[in-house]
Amino acid sequence: MEMYTYADYARLNEERRDLLKDIKARGLVYGR
Repeated sequence: MEMYTYADYARLNEERRDLLKDIKARGLVYGR
């Protein structure tokens, strides 16, 4: 269970990092 949770968490962090980059890029466009 812990191994699965860790792998899932690691994948979530990667997706979140890409998402944050996308949000920052959009923030520059929208001036937020």
